[in-house]
Amino acid sequence: MGTVRLIFAFLFLIYVQETASSKPKHTVKVSIYYESALPISVNLFTAQLHPTFQKLGEFLTLDLIPYSKADKAITVNGSWIYECSRNSHECLLNKLEICGFTKTDSQSAQLDYLLCLESQTSVKNYKKLNNQCALLLNVNEDELWNCANGPEGEQLFAEIYKKTNNQKITDLPRIVFNDYYDSALEDEAFADFYKTVCLLMSNKPKECRTHETGLLHQNDEMLKITVYYEALCPDSVRFITKQLYPTYSKIGNFLIIDLVPYGKATQVKKNGKWVFECQHGPEECQANKQQACSLQMYSNQTEIVTFISCVMSYYDPGDRNAVEKCASKSGFFGKAILNCSESVKGDEYLAKYGDRTHSATPRISFIPTIVFNDVYDAKIQFSSLSNLLETACKELFYKPTGCSNVQHFYLLSIWSPQRRQMLYTLSQPGGHPHTWKRLIESILTLLSTFQEHLNKGLQNSPYPQDQKSINEPTLEMLSQSYFEFNEIYANMRPMDLNPLVETAQIIEVESKKWAFSELTDYFKDTITLKFGEFVSYVQNLPSYKYLFDDLTEAQIQECFRSGQTIVWVVQGLANIIVKSLNEDPYGVIQRDLPVVLSNLVELKTTLDKLSKGSGPIKKGSNGDDFSRKMSDNVNNATRRSLTSICRTFSDYLEDIPVDREVRVELLAFA
Repeated sequence: MGTVRLIFAFLFLIYVQETASSKPKHTVKVSIYYESALPISVNLFTAQLHPTFQKLGEFLTLDLIPYSKADKAITVNGSWIYECSRNSHECLLNKLEICGFTKTDSQSAQLDYLLCLESQTSVKNYKKLNNQCALLLNVNEDELWNCANGPEGEQLFAEIYKKTNNQKITDLPRIVFNDYYDSALEDEAFADFYKTVCLLMSNKPKECRTHETGLLHQNDEMLKITVYYEALCPDSVRFITKQLYPTYSKIGNFLIIDLVPYGKATQVKKNGKWVFECQHGPEECQANKQQACSLQMYSNQTEIVTFISCVMSYYDPGDRNAVEKCASKSGFFGKAILNCSESVKGDEYLAKYGDRTHSATPRISFIPTIVFNDVYDAKIQFSSLSNLLETACKELFYKPTGCSNVQHFYLLSIWSPQRRQMLYTLSQPGGHPHTWKRLIESILTLLSTFQEHLNKGLQNSPYPQDQKSINEPTLEMLSQSYFEFNEIYANMRPMDLNPLVETAQIIEVESKKWAFSELTDYFKDTITLKFGEFVSYVQNLPSYKYLFDDLTEAQIQECFRSGQTIVWVVQGLANIIVKSLNEDPYGVIQRDLPVVLSNLVELKTTLDKLSKGSGPIKKGSNGDDFSRKMSDNVNNATRRSLTSICRTFSDYLEDIPVDREVRVELLAFA
């Protein structure tokens, strides 16, 4: 009998040890008080919470509280009456989510259900939306619907109301860790939720140790950027000349550039010889070979980037004169590159890049495809196309001087109260807010220039007024010239910046001027291409926009290619203003509230006109999807900024001296 007891005790000890070892050593409770369908809440869930939960879910205890800023909850004849901050649909969505959370203990299912509802709030038929999302909970959709619209939902709502009021919440969403609210931690979480959770773990799992050295980074100083592209692809040309080259000129010492010139081509070996078919014809195959040869023959990264960007800026990147001219500027031997491209070696080099392209994971379906440190990420791909510099700077652990730009300003506005304080400080002697004045002047100049370009497009004039208007600087150029954060924040940079000297001066790339005869010859040469492909390609040519009266569309699309800059600026500005209510002892920021709010309202009005279809971004035009998405991003960012400012200063809106039309707009956001 004693032996049997001993065996059972031994087995029980093994069971306890196994179950203990299978549990996380340290968990973090995350409570999020939020308002349903609020864009900033949706962004928090999709961009921060969900990616973090996918990697650290077993270490998290989620407490999702969907009520927050409902104005009142009172009983009338035993029934609850609610008034949410926007409309009754918000209350219904809140109750659906509360009911859903109570129907399952699975945190993963709760989060999936939440994302399903919040990502489709534009759908007006909430019954249909509930039926779709209920599948993620494995709960009968009628049970959820009846809960949300019956006494059970009312009671759950009342409990949430009490819980929310106890927190005395002033802004949304509110993030609380381990039942203790810390505004600094909340700011950190908005900037990097993953990092914040890891910081709170005393016994860090391996996932956090990986994150501390950079989720994607090979080391703390260098970022590898792989670009799968093709020589005659308009998107490839645009990315290399407008994104890669300018980015490399600013932070090239911190980048490892890996170029793969092949694209959507095919290759097969027949009778011992490689045969290629390229998306834009044999001319593209030849240009791809030339660039493949240059990459194999030379190793200096700066010279390589300069050469590739130079030839890609020409109308025909495979033109022999262009190759020789760009080779000379880069210190290469042009004839050697051309001879290589016409030899067996050139075939072998291109086949090598073809093998890399065909074996890439996931499969390459869009050109150009951009990969950071050999790990593909769709969000990085999308943001790199519109602003590679900001995307690369975000991934670099140490921020080079070239990264002190608008994104740096946005992040500063969120998580650095000490550095924000320098904006609110008055210079001595004299007591003048010089730092803030220089910053706000740059911001307002950038916003007014952006809006001016959009308004020109909205006028939709069939022909440009003069030649000068065609050659006006793009927003990308303006953001660099007017918005010099290196100078503005010269004394505000973090002390851990890498002191490496920036990239050596890069040779200026000359663009070939297009003659009308060249465009005509090109039409004749390419008319044999598939019609759809031909139209897609030609619609990206600037001469097409000019000759066929589509310049206004081209102007607006060009504006939105740099739209991410505006997103960072308006959100960063809003964060600075909101924080100033408690952090600005001299009221430095509030003095400029009238002009800031007037500019944001004016920008919002212009964007509304575009989103309603009165602007010239036509359906079916090439670049339509990207421009519309970026237009939505800028519009949402502007609305979020107005919402956060107006709600923070809701008690003072009537006292802010603005025009009547502006005040009406502001009250709608309060």
